[in-house]
This record gives sequence, C-alpha cells and structure tokens, in this order.
Amino acid sequence: MIDIRKKKVLTPVLTVLLGAIGAVLRKIELDTVFEPSGLAKEGQPVTIALAIFSAVAALYFIFSSVDLKKLSAEESYNEVFAGGIVPFLLSAIAAAGIAAGSALYFMNGGETLLSGSLMLVGAAAAVSVFALAYGVYKKRGDVKTAAAFSTLIVIFVCFWMVLEYKFRSADPVLLDYVYDFLALCSAALAFYYKAGFAFGKPKPANTMIFSRVSLYFCIVAVPGASGTAQLFYFLSMAVILAADMPALAGNLKCKTE
Repeated sequence: MIDIRKKKVLTPVLTVLLGAIGAVLRKIELDTVFEPSGLAKEGQPVTIALAIFSAVAALYFIFSSVDLKKLSAEESYNEVFAGGIVPFLLSAIAAAGIAAGSALYFMNGGETLLSGSLMLVGAAAAVSVFALAYGVYKKRGDVKTAAAFSTLIVIFVCFWMVLEYKFRSADPVLLDYVYDFLALCSAALAFYYKAGFAFGKPKPANTMIFSRVSLYFCIVAVPGASGTAQLFYFLSMAVILAADMPALAGNLKCKTE
C-alpha cells in the first residue's frame, strides 16, 4: 500500500506549482486574447493550452488523492487538521486577508446592502477561520463549535459566489470570469467536505481532491481578479487550503491500524 503520509509536504507544493504555471498562462491570455472592445479572440493557442493544462491538473489531483479512501477518518476535526504553528500562522494571515477583503468589497462596491451583507458574512468567516485554526493548534473546542465555524465559512463562499454571479451574469464573454467561478465552485465543495469532519461525515478523498482543485483555480484566478478585494479573497482561500493539506494527508490512519 502506498503511504500517502510520505507525500504530505509535496501535496500543497506541487498543487501551488501547477497553479503558478496556470496563472502565468492566464496572465498571457488576459494580455493577448482580449480585443479593445472587450471581446475575446476565438481559438487562441494560450486559451486552449490553459484549458488542457487545467483539465490535466484536475485529473492528476483526482487520481493522486484516491489513496485517501484507504485511510480512516474516525479522528476529531482537531486531530485530523492538527499541524503545528505554521498552519495556524498561515490561517491567521488568511483570516486577516478575508477581513480586509470584506472591508474593501464594501467600500469599493458602493456601500450597498449586498456589499454590506458580504462584508458581515466575510467578517464572520474571518473569525471562523481564525477560531478553527486556534482550536486545532491549542487542541480546544468541541464538535459543535467546529461545526458552526465550518458552516459559516461555507456560507461565506456560497454567498460570495452568488454575488459574483449577479455582477457578472450580464457579461457575454465567458472567458472573462470562467476561472473565477471554477475557483468559487470548487472552494464551496472543498470547504463543504472539510466541514464534514466536524459533522461526523468525513470524506477524506473528496476533501483532498476539491481542496487541490480549488487551490489550483484560486491561484489561476489571481491575475484576472476584478479588484483588490477579490484578490485578497482568492489568495486567502488558497492559503487556507494549502495550510491544511499536509495535516489532512498525514494525520489519517490506515484502516487496518
């Protein structure tokens, strides 16, 4: 049997590396494919290359994570994601990024009811990210608390996705925002499956697959971020997902143990 725990450090590193390559291709695409009118040229090599590269990366994430099905997920949320001081510090930085992005979203969004709502939900998510990381680091907090905080993070991602759809739905150029929504959809699934550990419904393989897919697309989406707030959001999501991957890959036990 392949011991996936030996790859726990390489898991986020390889995902980030692939995401960085995708981000470079996305930057080239944004600089060369779009006309002054805003329309995109069809059949451009860089567009095709990025689409193929992303599909291959997603397949790699799927097939390289299936071994997690052989591991037991009976441990508590704190035990599964326990990783020491580094993941805690990274999560704290990500929480600050979400809070800052939420404030900027409100200020740059015309201070409307919707942008104000996202700011509040984002603030709750920032607190949740920090509280979850602190509870894991200090080995404190019960299952109900972890479940509540995990749910708030999922709500934040879903609400952000709904608002992005509302703002982008009138844009006829799908290439403008396709990678943004791939990042958001996969992030919603990644955090949903992560929350499953707090609800007693762990799915280790699905959690790792969608965490890696989302990390990849969050990085790819960075060059096309529509503003500083969105940039902070994508980077923060990427940091959270990368921080927890080594623990997820290393703390689960073989079912025969």
